[in-house]
Amino acid sequence: MDTETKLTSCEEYVKNEKLKQIDQMIAEINAMKADAIARSKTRSGVLKHKSAWQEVERYEFMLMHLRVDRANLLGGE
Repeated sequence: MDTETKLTSCEEYVKNEKLKQIDQMIAEINAMKADAIARSKTRSGVLKHKSAWQEVERYEFMLMHLRVDRANLLGGE
């Protein structure tokens, strides 16, 4: 295996590890978002407090950035 092939293989490994980390963070944030919604809903399914909406929006913001990071990693192929 030549140096260029080793470098490409190493870069691919690093990219795959970053994708795994991003996927794990996305799953964790989705779970936290679902928990925040479940804790804050009334019987009618409406979020009770403004702070609950803000918490959910914060999770949505984090998810958006992680999805962009993931797309950028995949787009570099």
